[in-house]
Amino acid sequence: MIAHRGHHFLLVVNAATKDADADHLLRTLTPAGCIVRPETRRALLALQGPAAEQVLEPFARGCDIMKFLDTGIFSSDYGELWVSRSGYSVMATSTPENA
Repeated sequence: MIAHRGHHFLLVVNAATKDADADHLLRTLTPAGCIVRPETRRALLALQGPAAEQVLEPFARGCDIMKFLDTGIFSSDYGELWVSRSGYSVMATSTPENA
């Protein structure tokens, strides 16, 4: 999953291949002048199913109005949540120190 965050991109890769993916991105994009910074201080939670938005809404107020492929940053009692919407899944990440 890729999200355009204004001045940078956020790329979520499969956990099983994250090291190989990071190596590939570093080898491929760094010579092209891109800065690749693996984010290791976040956790991913993927909520799936028709009730995903209702489950996440109490933690990320306003996520219920997100449309397909929207991304957003929401304040919560647990810190900043990065939320993306794909299909009826909603994914949220938060830094461990805020969890």
